[in-house]
Amino acid sequence: MPIAPDASAALDGSLLAGRTVIAGVEVIDPLVGWRWPLATPQKGVQQPYTYVEIARDGSRVLGVTPNAVVVWTLGLPRTGEETATWLDRTSNATADSPTGPLTWR
Repeated sequence: MPIAPDASAALDGSLLAGRTVIAGVEVIDPLVGWRWPLATPQKGVQQPYTYVEIARDGSRVLGVTPNAVVVWTLGLPRTGEETATWLDRTSNATADSPTGPLTWR
């Protein structure tokens, strides 16, 4: 999985944040290789990001353009209990155990 050489990592290594090939911002889960774009610059509308860093606890991502500083707060669960609450709020998926398969309501 290619990752920007200047990507930063949360202290526990659970998340990375870096610039995309078109100077956008993305968050990466290195364990499963999933990527979530946070910002994609558009020519003439938004300038490219020149610097990206994730907070040590993985809760926020900072992106810098020549004219702006942007901070995103990541509302991701950290524990099994938080994950269950998050799923209840955002999905009709349920799981009987942390490692069990998802089922749908």
